[in-house]
Amino acid sequence: MVILQDKNLVQKLKNSKIKSYSLLLYGEPGAGKTYLGNYLAQELGMEVVKKKASDMLSRFVGDSERLISAAFQEAIEKNAILILDECDSMLTDRSKAKQDFQVSSVNTMLSCMEEHPLPFICSTNLKQWLDKASMRRFIFKIKFDEMDYKNIQAGIKEYFGKTFKITAEEVKDLKHITAGDFPVVKKKIDILENGNYKKETILEYLREEQKQKEIVDNKQIAI
Repeated sequence: MVILQDKNLVQKLKNSKIKSYSLLLYGEPGAGKTYLGNYLAQELGMEVVKKKASDMLSRFVGDSERLISAAFQEAIEKNAILILDECDSMLTDRSKAKQDFQVSSVNTMLSCMEEHPLPFICSTNLKQWLDKASMRRFIFKIKFDEMDYKNIQAGIKEYFGKTFKITAEEVKDLKHITAGDFPVVKKKIDILENGNYKKETILEYLREEQKQKEIVDNKQIAI
């Protein structure tokens, strides 16, 4: 579920003459952050330059700063939307930095964000790790949450082409489902059930995906 203050945001961005703006997409893994970034680029008729933290951060002195600057410059040269995935690693709270180079790379990132003349997007599952100064660099902050009852119904229709009559009671235990779970479940059913999309089977496999998330979360807490 995407939490937007303005449901027509993408259309308004498309119609706007102002192209210097930024979006922070944050929230649950697999909830559709990358999809929204690509969709916005498509609507604006722009290419996408996508970078991950592993593309931008280096253990060599000065290298991270160079790579960060180069990514923004590449987007300018290609007139593209820059999408920075895992941005929490590039915008880590400087008050918690243990090395000078970590502070320096965040400073470079903030400077590039401030001066960039085109739309750019940062996505993260860990908004709470971001440097506080980064917040004012983001014009739009969009939260991606787990799917509610209506979202789950829409997801089943979208991925399985089926319109089952599903009650809120049947899915009341599915509280941690995101859009990324549906293609996983679909492939499982294609392999194990020969593509026989039954309501009960779909819900059963969604529960299994949720169970696996809960196992991972419990292990992380234990550590």
